Amino acid sequence: MGGQNAEKHLIKGAAVATVALIGAAAAAVVLLLRKADLHIRPNTLFGHASVFTVEDGAGDSVRMLAVGRSVQSGTYLGDKRFELPFEYHRAFERAVMAKGAAHDVLMLGGGACAYPKHALAAHEDMRMDVIEIDPAIVELARRWFYLDELEARAGDRLSIHIGDALDYLVACGKSYDVIINDLFASGEAVRALLSDEGMALVKAHLRADGLYLVNTVCPPSGYRRLQEVGEALERQFPQVEMAECTDADFSDDENYLFIARL
Repeated sequence: MGGQNAEKHLIKGAAVATVALIGAAAAAVVLLLRKADLHIRPNTLFGHASVFTVEDGAGDSVRMLAVGRSVQSGTYLGDKRFELPFEYHRAFERAVMAKGAAHDVLMLGGGACAYPKHALAAHEDMRMDVIEIDPAIVELARRWFYLDELEARAGDRLSIHIGDALDYLVACGKSYDVIINDLFASGEAVRALLSDEGMALVKAHLRADGLYLVNTVCPPSGYRRLQEVGEALERQFPQVEMAECTDADFSDDENYLFIARL
């Protein structure tokens, strides 16, 4: 009997030790994820979202938002948080600056609001409406991408609208100096606003000297999408330019910005 009791105690001790080991391993994993600044949100409209931190080419930390396998947005941390880490966002800013007066801006596809964060901090006379279909992404932007700070700083110069971009344009009675199309769903551009009907809606909300900026992403080996977007814009706008704005630090795909003028 003594031997059986000893064996039971040994088994019980091993079980406790195993549970403790599993608990310690889980705690270590949690600590590691915190150090890596990795956070997972499984229930966005287009799949799981992940927030993580990488370094750019200069060694500065950039917190990224990815939905599925597609990077959606990013922000520098700390003192650089209002600067723009992505080249295509810097291309937005160059186009806006070149236009001159851009008091009212509409951003279709807010994501983590990287460009609105910079633009509203840099231009105190700018107002911006941001349309984002996914409330979970807006929540992530407030928690991890300084959107809460931007809302407090910009006040009524920033309006976040949760909903479909096309529905917003149908119901909206406002006009804008600049409309920015940065709409993507599951990594694919939203085609509705690039149809003739969609572009007619965009034009109806642009002021006489307005700009329509369209971010377009394509793989290095396939430019058919680029051609389709360019041809669609040229059917509706008298002046269309294209600028490459690829980020080798952050993606294997290529970014191009179309700038359409009335």
